[in-house]
Amino acid sequence: ERSSLAERLSAAEAEQLALAGRLEAAEAERAALEERLEAAKASDGAASEAAAARAAELEQVAADKAAMEERLAAAETERSSLAERLSAAEAEQLALAGRLEAAEAERAALEERLEAAKASDGAASEAAAARAAELEQVAADKAAMEERLAAAETERSSLAE
Repeated sequence: ERSSLAERLSAAEAEQLALAGRLEAAEAERAALEERLEAAKASDGAASEAAAARAAELEQVAADKAAMEERLAAAETERSSLAERLSAAEAEQLALAGRLEAAEAERAALEERLEAAKASDGAASEAAAARAAELEQVAADKAAMEERLAAAETERSSLAE
């Protein structure tokens, strides 16, 4: 019986040694798993930081794009406004040129009437003086229109540039 107990004790000690070995192996495996878990957490953290940085970059690109689109729209509006002003200046220049031409024709007609009045009757000198005053007024109007035409041409050139 003592021998049987000794065998059982020996078997229990052997089993205890085997269990201790298995426990040590399990502890080593647990430590390795913890190291892998820590490495995975670090990798996840780095990936999260990289993803956040990329998201911030994409937001900045979107903001830059929106700002450029706004600047482009403003530039198009300004271009359109300048084109309208140029067109208006050209129309005004044409109108002034037409009025200047009409004033020239009126001046020529008045000069002819003045010459006819001078040649036909010396007694019509008062009428001729009135016509001369009218002619001077037409000449003054012509000069004013020529100045406005020059100003319109300057503005049209400025807008065209």
